[in-house]
Amino acid sequence: MDYVYDAEVIRVVDGDTVILRVFKEVTVDFGFHLKETVIKEYTGNFRLLGIDTPEPRGRKADPIPARAATERLKELLATAQRIEARTEKDPDNFGRYLVTLIGHTQAGNYNINETLLKEGHAVPYDR
Repeated sequence: MDYVYDAEVIRVVDGDTVILRVFKEVTVDFGFHLKETVIKEYTGNFRLLGIDTPEPRGRKADPIPARAATERLKELLATAQRIEARTEKDPDNFGRYLVTLIGHTQAGNYNINETLLKEGHAVPYDR
């Protein structure tokens, strides 16, 4: 089951990890004609679901393609007028939530994870 939120990008960590603030407007009906609308939010690390990009540092570092993937992710996020985050309920083993990012523009919507994969910046990744 997907949980769908609006998202604000705080920082791009690398080609497949971002720090997001996700939020959702929730209306609570208390009965007796009493309703209250609140915004619930969470800020944390999110890993793009289903893809893996080259690592910028560490034992398996491949810095040039890693930089290209990171820059392309930044471009895709900057192009969107609104970012939608679709997450799963529980975080992965590293405490990150797995997320599919959807960019919304007047011309249409695009799946950011799939775009990175189709353009060769990422390879499929199955947990």
